[in-house]
Amino acid sequence: MSVPLRLSLEAVRPARVPRTRRSGNAGAGFRLVVGGEIPIEPDDPLLAAYGAWVVSLADTARHIDALQDAGFAPGRELTLEPAQDECDRNVVRVLDAAGVLVAGHVAREHAARVAAALEHGLELLGIALWERRDLLTGERTGLRALVAPAAFVDVTPPELAPPQVERFPEPRRVVLAV
Repeated sequence: MSVPLRLSLEAVRPARVPRTRRSGNAGAGFRLVVGGEIPIEPDDPLLAAYGAWVVSLADTARHIDALQDAGFAPGRELTLEPAQDECDRNVVRVLDAAGVLVAGHVAREHAARVAAALEHGLELLGIALWERRDLLTGERTGLRALVAPAAFVDVTPPELAPPQVERFPEPRRVVLAV
């Protein structure tokens, strides 16, 4: 008898001075914790053993308005569905939990596995884990999500709201008169 992988989400606060300050983006959200104690990295082999992946979203620039919706905040459930793409049958759209707003697509490196799972009727859960925000505008510009078979992975929802990325303060002009 198989035992599902039990994960919880632990808030990760953004750094005071983000490492990516020069690019104008910063990230915040949740990291995965196994057994309520041990944080695991997105590429931990334990996730792959249970058929789970942390995926980045592609094509978010085309869906930037929808990406701002609270339905894509870290900790929120996501819906995954195959896209009707004549050129690439592995395109998987990422939508809010209601299945209304599209935030983007599963990035190419994981798209074939996710598409195959959906094609064969495997129920997948999707949970937004990490967001990137533009430090000047405060807009959400990117998202990473956990994608896992619902039968093999159980995720306890976060108790707290996701940490927020703070915008840079508005620039001030100082005029010196001599």
